[in-house]
Amino acid sequence: MHLHKYSPNLYLQLIYYPVEIISLFDEVLKSEYEKLYIEPETDVQSKSAMTLIKDEMKAGFVNLHKKDKYCIKDLTPKQLVRMV
Repeated sequence: MHLHKYSPNLYLQLIYYPVEIISLFDEVLKSEYEKLYIEPETDVQSKSAMTLIKDEMKAGFVNLHKKDKYCIKDLTPKQLVRMV
């Protein structure tokens, strides 16, 4: 599902504050992964393997709306911190 359809407000926050929002997404992703896959494991080897996977996980975003895409040469100084 596209983030804009799920939560337009969260999508705008991602566009305007990408560093902060992506960091939050990373933390939530790792936390949910831990709850679903690591905590239920009883085998020590499986737990350590799952923990290694969790440490390598990162959130990623693709396919911004066309209205939010800009050519780098057309950016103003205020837009440099935005996702483009």
